[in-house]
Amino acid sequence: MSRPWVKLYVEQCLRGSLIAELTPAQRWIWIGLILLGGDSSIPGVIFRRKDAEGGLLGYSSVTLTEMLDVDLEDYQDGTQRMISKGKISINSAGVIAILNWSKYQSEYERQKTYRNRRKKSNMESCNQSDTLDGEFERDREIEGEDKDQAESPLPYIKDHLLPLLKELARGTAYPLSDSDDIAMFSTAFKNWPNTNIAAELEKKFYDWKSPHPKSAMNPSAARKQLLAWFRAEEEFQRKQRGFT
Repeated sequence: MSRPWVKLYVEQCLRGSLIAELTPAQRWIWIGLILLGGDSSIPGVIFRRKDAEGGLLGYSSVTLTEMLDVDLEDYQDGTQRMISKGKISINSAGVIAILNWSKYQSEYERQKTYRNRRKKSNMESCNQSDTLDGEFERDREIEGEDKDQAESPLPYIKDHLLPLLKELARGTAYPLSDSDDIAMFSTAFKNWPNTNIAAELEKKFYDWKSPHPKSAMNPSAARKQLLAWFRAEEEFQRKQRGFT
Protein backbone atom coordinates (compact mmCIF):
# COMPACT_ATOMS: atom_id res chain seq x y z
CA MET A 1 0.00 0.00 0.00
CA SER A 2 1.37 3.43 -0.93
CA ARG A 3 1.95 6.05 1.75
CA PRO A 4 1.09 9.79 1.71
CA TRP A 5 4.53 10.91 2.94
CA VAL A 6 8.19 9.94 3.19
CA LYS A 7 10.95 11.26 5.43
CA LEU A 8 13.89 13.40 4.29
CA TYR A 9 16.87 14.19 6.53
CA VAL A 10 17.61 17.92 6.69
CA GLU A 11 21.34 17.61 7.49
CA GLN A 12 21.96 15.07 4.74
CA CYS A 13 20.03 17.05 2.14
CA LEU A 14 21.56 20.46 2.94
CA ARG A 15 25.11 19.64 4.00
CA GLY A 16 25.63 15.88 3.76
CA SER A 17 26.11 13.14 1.20
CA LEU A 18 23.28 14.32 -1.05
CA ILE A 19 25.23 17.50 -1.82
CA ALA A 20 28.64 15.83 -1.93
CA GLU A 21 27.73 12.85 -4.10
CA LEU A 22 25.10 14.04 -6.59
CA THR A 23 24.74 16.89 -9.07
CA PRO A 24 21.74 19.26 -8.78
CA ALA A 25 19.85 17.32 -11.48
CA GLN A 26 20.70 13.99 -9.85
CA ARG A 27 19.46 15.20 -6.44
CA TRP A 28 15.93 15.64 -7.75
CA ILE A 29 16.11 12.21 -9.40
CA TRP A 30 17.11 10.71 -6.03
CA ILE A 31 14.25 12.45 -4.23
CA GLY A 32 11.89 11.42 -7.04
CA LEU A 33 12.92 7.77 -6.63
CA ILE A 34 12.30 8.01 -2.88
CA LEU A 35 8.81 9.34 -3.63
CA LEU A 36 8.16 6.50 -6.08
CA GLY A 37 9.39 4.05 -3.43
CA GLY A 38 6.83 5.51 -1.06
CA ASP A 39 4.11 5.25 -3.70
CA SER A 40 4.87 1.57 -4.31
CA SER A 41 2.82 -1.35 -2.98
CA ILE A 42 6.16 -2.80 -1.82
CA PRO A 43 7.79 0.03 0.18
CA GLY A 44 11.14 1.10 -1.24
CA VAL A 45 10.82 -1.03 -4.38
CA ILE A 46 9.95 0.64 -7.68
CA PHE A 47 8.30 -1.66 -10.21
CA ARG A 48 5.61 -1.57 -12.89
CA ARG A 49 3.75 -4.83 -12.30
CA LYS A 50 4.07 -8.51 -11.46
CA ASP A 51 4.31 -11.21 -14.10
CA ALA A 52 2.17 -14.38 -14.22
CA GLU A 53 4.48 -16.09 -11.72
CA GLY A 54 4.51 -13.19 -9.27
CA GLY A 55 7.92 -11.83 -10.28
CA LEU A 56 8.45 -8.08 -10.36
CA LEU A 57 8.91 -6.20 -13.63
CA GLY A 58 10.43 -2.72 -13.64
CA TYR A 59 9.73 0.44 -15.60
CA SER A 60 11.84 1.39 -18.60
CA SER A 61 14.29 4.26 -18.20
CA VAL A 62 12.24 6.29 -20.70
CA THR A 63 9.06 5.85 -18.66
CA LEU A 64 10.81 6.88 -15.45
CA THR A 65 12.27 10.00 -17.07
CA GLU A 66 8.76 10.95 -18.15
CA MET A 67 7.38 10.31 -14.66
CA LEU A 68 10.08 12.47 -13.06
CA ASP A 69 10.23 15.00 -15.93
CA VAL A 70 14.00 14.73 -16.31
CA ASP A 71 16.47 14.30 -19.16
CA LEU A 72 17.26 10.69 -20.12
CA GLU A 73 21.02 11.23 -19.99
CA ASP A 74 20.77 12.85 -16.55
CA TYR A 75 18.64 9.93 -15.37
CA GLN A 76 21.04 7.27 -16.65
CA ASP A 77 24.11 9.04 -15.27
CA GLY A 78 22.31 9.68 -11.99
CA THR A 79 21.15 6.11 -11.40
CA GLN A 80 24.62 4.75 -12.18
CA ARG A 81 26.06 7.23 -9.69
CA MET A 82 23.50 6.16 -7.07
CA ILE A 83 24.38 2.50 -7.62
CA SER A 84 28.08 3.25 -7.16
CA LYS A 85 27.33 5.14 -3.93
CA GLY A 86 25.17 2.37 -2.50
CA LYS A 87 21.89 4.28 -2.66
CA ILE A 88 19.96 1.99 -5.01
CA SER A 89 20.18 -1.32 -6.81
CA ILE A 90 18.63 -2.20 -10.17
CA ASN A 91 18.17 -5.85 -11.13
CA SER A 92 17.99 -7.45 -14.56
CA ALA A 93 14.20 -6.91 -14.71
CA GLY A 94 14.61 -3.16 -14.17
CA VAL A 95 13.28 -3.26 -10.60
CA ILE A 96 14.79 -0.50 -8.46
CA ALA A 97 15.32 -1.00 -4.72
CA ILE A 98 16.08 1.94 -2.45
CA LEU A 99 18.80 0.56 -0.19
CA ASN A 100 18.39 0.97 3.57
CA TRP A 101 14.73 1.94 3.04
CA SER A 102 13.60 -0.06 6.06
CA LYS A 103 16.18 1.68 8.26
CA TYR A 104 15.29 5.26 7.34
CA GLN A 105 11.57 5.06 6.51
CA SER A 106 10.38 2.45 8.99
CA GLU A 107 8.49 4.75 11.36
CA TYR A 108 5.61 5.03 8.86
CA GLU A 109 4.70 1.43 9.68
CA ARG A 110 5.40 1.91 13.39
CA GLN A 111 3.00 4.87 13.51
CA LYS A 112 0.03 3.03 12.00
CA THR A 113 -1.55 2.35 15.38
CA TYR A 114 -1.02 5.95 16.45
CA ARG A 115 -2.49 7.32 13.20
CA ASN A 116 -5.55 5.11 13.51
CA ARG A 117 -6.11 6.27 17.09
CA ARG A 118 -5.63 9.90 16.12
CA LYS A 119 -8.06 9.58 13.19
CA LYS A 120 -10.71 8.16 15.52
CA SER A 121 -10.01 10.87 18.09
CA ASN A 122 -10.29 13.62 15.51
CA MET A 123 -13.64 12.27 14.38
CA GLU A 124 -14.91 12.47 17.95
CA SER A 125 -13.50 15.92 18.69
CA CYS A 126 -13.23 19.17 16.72
CA ASN A 127 -10.86 20.82 19.20
CA GLN A 128 -8.11 22.23 16.97
CA SER A 129 -5.77 23.07 19.84
CA ASP A 130 -5.84 19.47 21.03
CA THR A 131 -4.97 18.31 17.51
CA LEU A 132 -1.97 20.69 17.32
CA ASP A 133 -0.76 19.53 20.72
CA GLY A 134 -1.04 15.94 19.50
CA GLU A 135 1.04 16.76 16.42
CA PHE A 136 3.75 18.28 18.62
CA GLU A 137 3.82 15.21 20.85
CA ARG A 138 3.94 12.94 17.80
CA ASP A 139 7.01 14.77 16.47
CA ARG A 140 8.77 14.26 19.80
CA GLU A 141 7.84 10.57 19.76
CA ILE A 142 9.24 10.17 16.24
CA GLU A 143 12.57 11.72 17.25
CA GLY A 144 12.88 9.18 20.05
CA GLU A 145 11.90 6.30 17.75
CA ASP A 146 14.52 7.35 15.19
CA LYS A 147 17.22 7.20 17.87
CA ASP A 148 16.05 3.76 18.99
CA GLN A 149 15.95 2.50 15.40
CA ALA A 150 19.52 3.63 14.80
CA GLU A 151 20.65 1.69 17.87
CA SER A 152 18.62 -1.50 17.33
CA PRO A 153 16.45 -2.96 14.54
CA LEU A 154 14.37 -4.93 17.07
CA PRO A 155 11.35 -2.55 17.13
CA TYR A 156 11.21 -2.58 13.33
CA ILE A 157 11.50 -6.37 13.29
CA LYS A 158 8.65 -6.79 15.77
CA ASP A 159 6.35 -4.08 14.41
CA HIS A 160 6.86 -4.56 10.69
CA LEU A 161 8.82 -7.63 9.60
CA LEU A 162 7.08 -10.21 11.82
CA PRO A 163 3.56 -9.13 10.72
CA LEU A 164 4.74 -9.05 7.09
CA LEU A 165 6.22 -12.54 7.40
CA LYS A 166 3.02 -13.92 8.94
CA GLU A 167 0.99 -12.47 6.08
CA LEU A 168 3.33 -13.84 3.42
CA ALA A 169 3.53 -17.27 5.08
CA ARG A 170 -0.24 -17.74 5.08
CA GLY A 171 -1.09 -20.90 3.14
CA THR A 172 2.53 -22.11 3.07
CA ALA A 173 4.50 -24.63 5.10
CA TYR A 174 6.75 -21.96 6.60
CA PRO A 175 7.31 -22.80 10.32
CA LEU A 176 6.43 -19.50 12.00
CA SER A 177 8.14 -18.82 15.33
CA ASP A 178 8.55 -15.31 16.72
CA SER A 179 11.78 -16.09 18.57
CA ASP A 180 13.40 -17.93 15.64
CA ASP A 181 12.24 -15.31 13.13
CA ILE A 182 13.51 -12.43 15.28
CA ALA A 183 16.89 -14.18 15.46
CA MET A 184 16.88 -14.64 11.67
CA PHE A 185 16.06 -11.00 10.95
CA SER A 186 18.61 -9.79 13.52
CA THR A 187 21.27 -11.85 11.76
CA ALA A 188 20.24 -10.37 8.42
CA PHE A 189 20.39 -6.77 9.69
CA LYS A 190 23.80 -7.37 11.27
CA ASN A 191 25.47 -9.15 8.34
CA TRP A 192 23.79 -7.58 5.30
CA PRO A 193 22.96 -3.95 6.18
CA ASN A 194 22.49 -2.83 2.56
CA THR A 195 19.79 -5.40 1.78
CA ASN A 196 16.16 -4.26 1.75
CA ILE A 197 14.98 -7.12 3.98
CA ALA A 198 11.25 -6.44 3.61
CA ALA A 199 11.41 -6.25 -0.19
CA GLU A 200 13.60 -9.36 -0.51
CA LEU A 201 11.31 -11.26 1.88
CA GLU A 202 8.33 -10.51 -0.38
CA LYS A 203 10.24 -11.49 -3.52
CA LYS A 204 11.30 -14.83 -2.05
CA PHE A 205 7.78 -15.72 -0.95
CA TYR A 206 6.41 -14.75 -4.37
CA ASP A 207 8.91 -17.18 -5.84
CA TRP A 208 7.94 -19.93 -3.40
CA LYS A 209 4.24 -19.40 -4.16
CA SER A 210 4.62 -19.25 -7.94
CA PRO A 211 3.57 -22.24 -10.08
CA HIS A 212 7.20 -22.72 -11.16
CA PRO A 213 9.41 -21.64 -8.24
CA LYS A 214 13.16 -21.45 -8.77
CA SER A 215 13.59 -23.39 -5.53
CA ALA A 216 10.98 -25.14 -3.39
CA MET A 217 10.48 -24.20 0.26
CA ASN A 218 12.06 -26.66 2.66
CA PRO A 219 10.13 -26.13 5.94
CA SER A 220 12.96 -27.56 8.06
CA ALA A 221 15.48 -25.18 6.48
CA ALA A 222 13.31 -22.27 5.37
CA ARG A 223 15.18 -19.71 7.50
CA LYS A 224 18.50 -20.87 6.09
CA GLN A 225 17.04 -20.45 2.61
CA LEU A 226 15.93 -16.89 3.45
CA LEU A 227 19.31 -15.98 4.93
CA ALA A 228 21.04 -17.35 1.82
CA TRP A 229 18.67 -15.22 -0.30
CA PHE A 230 19.50 -12.09 1.72
CA ARG A 231 23.23 -12.83 1.47
CA ALA A 232 23.02 -13.29 -2.30
CA GLU A 233 21.26 -9.92 -2.65
CA GLU A 234 23.97 -8.22 -0.58
CA GLU A 235 26.68 -9.76 -2.78
CA PHE A 236 24.81 -8.62 -5.90
CA GLN A 237 24.66 -5.07 -4.56
CA ARG A 238 28.36 -5.09 -3.68
CA LYS A 239 29.22 -6.11 -7.24
CA GLN A 240 27.04 -3.33 -8.62
CA ARG A 241 28.86 -0.81 -6.43
CA GLY A 242 32.19 -2.10 -7.68
CA PHE A 243 33.28 -3.94 -4.50
CA THR A 244 34.73 -7.43 -4.50
